[in-house]
Amino acid sequence: MAKYLILACDGGGIRGYISASVLRRLVEEPGVGDFLPQVSLRAGTSTGSFIALALARGVDIRVIQETYQQPTAKQFFLRNPAITGISVTGQENPFQRIRAEASEAWHHLAKYYEDLVNVQYLHDGVAKVARSLLGDTTRLSDLAPVMVNTLRLADTGVAPSAWMPAALGNLDGSAVSSMYAWEAALCSGAAPIYFPPYRPESADLGYCVDGGLYANNPSLSAVVAALAQGASLGDLYLLSFDTGTTYESMPPQVIDQRWGGPLRMGPLAWLFPETVTTGAAVTPKFPLLASLMDAGAAEIAANAELLLGHRYMRVCVPLTGPVMLDDTSDTSYETMNASLASFFGSPAYAALTGWLQAHFPC
Repeated sequence: MAKYLILACDGGGIRGYISASVLRRLVEEPGVGDFLPQVSLRAGTSTGSFIALALARGVDIRVIQETYQQPTAKQFFLRNPAITGISVTGQENPFQRIRAEASEAWHHLAKYYEDLVNVQYLHDGVAKVARSLLGDTTRLSDLAPVMVNTLRLADTGVAPSAWMPAALGNLDGSAVSSMYAWEAALCSGAAPIYFPPYRPESADLGYCVDGGLYANNPSLSAVVAALAQGASLGDLYLLSFDTGTTYESMPPQVIDQRWGGPLRMGPLAWLFPETVTTGAAVTPKFPLLASLMDAGAAEIAANAELLLGHRYMRVCVPLTGPVMLDDTSDTSYETMNASLASFFGSPAYAALTGWLQAHFPC
């Protein structure tokens, strides 16, 4: 039987630059070449859905990678004007007396009030990018085989309604193949807290949020979809891209010293809106969301390797420092470029090119 190659791209916001850069390097690598026409199914979650959908449209990987470069990538994140960056202070502050008398938690609540009650960004910027890559009227049915993950916040087809994981794509049996591709990308990429839920007009899905809440790594979703299309497990090959391997955590000193012990690990600690990047208490922005997405992706990667063995290749680019998914600063890009340079000179990259040369020579 013919080999069935799945290309799967994780979520990770601006760190899609990592995935796109490795793909571009592979295509331009002497001895590897443009293997992308041999891909049978493209799959993505969140920022990975932008890459997967664009590849399915036939967009050159160079164009995709350039979209993630710093000057263009800044337009992804258009700040919500409801967040002024001004602390809630003064006579009108309902927390003023509490802040003066109560604990540090109330101080944080007052300081970050706007960040805790509003999403960080509008859809406008990321929608502009999606339309640029995918076109205003391109439908999923116009693309090569593709699927992207999202989470519907209310499936009204059941009673009582329930949230429902959903694969948006154009495979046989898809009920949403007529929806616009750019809207599918926004459904998959609406990361909670960062972006508002997205309600597409071209498909009756209600409000949708980032598929990373259950499958930030779309590998197993894609394997199941391929099997449902009649592919044999023994014919499946999976090339899976992370968006830079993160080393985020909440170590004991953060819990005990910063937050005052595990009994103080309430909603504010898990949803704290500020990144801490120095000292012993390094923690990501919105730790609950970061932990869900990172741990879920790692668990799926481990299961995919057990399922496919040597027919599975996971591309992991260790980050040399923290890069938050919405950080388009010079420091962020310096970190990502340094991480890529190190990876391209590593045995892991040699193993990747060897895997492609062995199984999908051009």
